[in-house]
Amino acid sequence: MGEASRPILPIRGEGSHRGAMVEGDRLDAPLSGRAARPFRQALTRLPPPRERGVSGFTLIEIIVALAVFSLAALALLRLEGQTVLSARLLDETMVAQMVARNVMVEAMTDARVPPRGLTQGIEQNGGRGWRWQRQVAPLGDQGAFRVEVTVASPEGRVLGRLSGVRAPAIPPRQPVVRPGATPPPGTPPGRN
Repeated sequence: MGEASRPILPIRGEGSHRGAMVEGDRLDAPLSGRAARPFRQALTRLPPPRERGVSGFTLIEIIVALAVFSLAALALLRLEGQTVLSARLLDETMVAQMVARNVMVEAMTDARVPPRGLTQGIEQNGGRGWRWQRQVAPLGDQGAFRVEVTVASPEGRVLGRLSGVRAPAIPPRQPVVRPGATPPPGTPPGRN
């Protein structure tokens, strides 16, 4: 037989070989007598884990570890839920601010001064209807107006506010015509 056909395997127990097969032992040979004793002992009686030298976790240790892991997993799930709610609120607030800016820009750039008092409406943005209120009040006696816009979600929560001042309307400038020059079309007569 070649070298490769004679494996050396560990054997537990007593004997002159201290629990290991040595060269010349055959695996297919029937064991009897002193050589079979370690096998019989191993099969009939397994010593407790401490005697065997096997280390591991006790049932209590495993239960405690699972409890700690489950608490950590629950905390992570709660954190993820709060993150999703915060992201949704942030998205709604951002769209509400865009609606408030749209209403404000309309009030500031319209050729006509927006009507005084409270004006309400609904604007579609982001696939949802947003309720807005615009409050216009005079500011001082020079013709300026304070404009406040509030935007609420369809559920009624106020998510966006914006305020600004609309400058007084400036009358269009009349062209100045120098004496002896022909006035441009549309110039009122007698203005030279």
